[in-house]
Amino acid sequence: MARSRRRPGTSAPLADRAIVAGGGRAERVEALLAGESLDTSRISYDFAAEHVALIAAGSGADRRIDESLASTSLPHLVVRSGGGAVWAWIGSLDGFNASALEDLACEAAAASHATGEACLTIGEPAHGLGGWRLTHHQARAALAVAQCGNEPVVRYRDVAMLASVVRDDLLATSLHRLYLEPLEGGRDDGEELRETLRAYFAADRNVSEAGAAIGVTRQAVARRLRLAEEKLGRPLGACGAELETALRFEALEATPLSGG
Repeated sequence: MARSRRRPGTSAPLADRAIVAGGGRAERVEALLAGESLDTSRISYDFAAEHVALIAAGSGADRRIDESLASTSLPHLVVRSGGGAVWAWIGSLDGFNASALEDLACEAAAASHATGEACLTIGEPAHGLGGWRLTHHQARAALAVAQCGNEPVVRYRDVAMLASVVRDDLLATSLHRLYLEPLEGGRDDGEELRETLRAYFAADRNVSEAGAAIGVTRQAVARRLRLAEEKLGRPLGACGAELETALRFEALEATPLSGG
């Protein structure tokens, strides 16, 4: 069935077709990412635009990028990195709106589920040469989460804190000791509390929805949340973001790596 495609951004094209950078051009792109001051006119892409970066990694990375860029007529720069990943940027002089980026992520996810190939990460819109670098680094940070959790498509905004934890052993260890170890104890070593808290955060802190998700009453959820606060010595309102991140990282660590 044909799906309607909405284009990310509405600006006129900055170039006619995608630019595939290889060899010396790829080296210039990497140098720009490293902060070196180079003549960008040697790369056929407008760095003055607003940019969104994408990175595909794994088997079929080229195809994943091609599928993700197929729905847009906006100019894009594509680079095959030395590590085997494929880097891409989409540029728009008029900027990107939220719905267009949601469409991009949804279409990429649909393609990923259909093919089961490489994972794809998406940075957030940012302007100018500095923004071009920033959105790429965001996509790279999200890639660590995508690869650990076998997620087909990951946007940086959805995993910003988690991406920092994945890359920082001190932060990961500290979150575990501060927010998960106090929950341990009892006959199930705290699993019931962690399950309830995960459901609570997944339900946007709605007690009734959390109870329905795990098959208990809202009163049971409320009792468990109070118990968690007692064990932590802090109200959830004061440490909810840190606790949710610790729980997400625990789940990420428990996810089996794919064989591909």
